[in-house]
Amino acid sequence: MFPRDVLNRIRWTGNPDLSGVRVVILHRGAPDDRKVICGEEISDLEQSYIVLKVQESETRIPYHRVQKISSDGGVVYDRNDYRNSNQD
Repeated sequence: MFPRDVLNRIRWTGNPDLSGVRVVILHRGAPDDRKVICGEEISDLEQSYIVLKVQESETRIPYHRVQKISSDGGVVYDRNDYRNSNQD
């Protein structure tokens, strides 16, 4: 599954505001080039982007920057695991 599929599955199986979800993204310049987004910050899941509501504006994060998704403490998506399991 891709990050959008994982987030939509969480959202539509009883967690519409994505509370308890943490999304780790690649963010150049941040410590370890990683940034954590709380599910509550996500306002929409577009076809190609996660949309964050930041004060009065919106920020779009492309799904290819998603490294890891955890929900209620457990990892439900890890880009490295996904890549390794799809190599022949």
